[in-house]
Amino acid sequence: MNDQTAQFIVTGLPRSGSTLLALSLNLHPQIFCAGELLLDSQCPKVLALASQTRRIRKRDGDGSSAAWDWLQRRLFTEENFKAHAAVGFKLLYAQMERQQLFPDLQRGRFKVIHLWRNPVMSSVSLMQAKRDGIWHKQIGAEVCPDQ
Repeated sequence: MNDQTAQFIVTGLPRSGSTLLALSLNLHPQIFCAGELLLDSQCPKVLALASQTRRIRKRDGDGSSAAWDWLQRRLFTEENFKAHAAVGFKLLYAQMERQQLFPDLQRGRFKVIHLWRNPVMSSVSLMQAKRDGIWHKQIGAEVCPDQ
């Protein structure tokens, strides 16, 4: 691993602008932001592995979760570290908890980009998205690299 490459996580509550920020970061040639990799509908293989997390943590010496192992193999690779000054992804609070990633993230050397939005504005945005059926303006497609 290249010690010069920054590792980061974009996090926050839903409807806080994290998707827009992740897409914007990825437009920079020296930054690779993989987007929301642990989204339930995009990565069923990771979710299947995550269901075994508690058993894996008890059995493995380092106690890393299946989701963390998957991220290490797919995102935090030597190839990505050589090609970029910063490598990261988007992770919402609920995904962090569901995937049992807290212990793994505490061991890492991540820069955390935490977004906060007024809860009233987030609620209004959520109601509009539900009403209109438009959750994001389509700038680019986020993909799960394991599919």
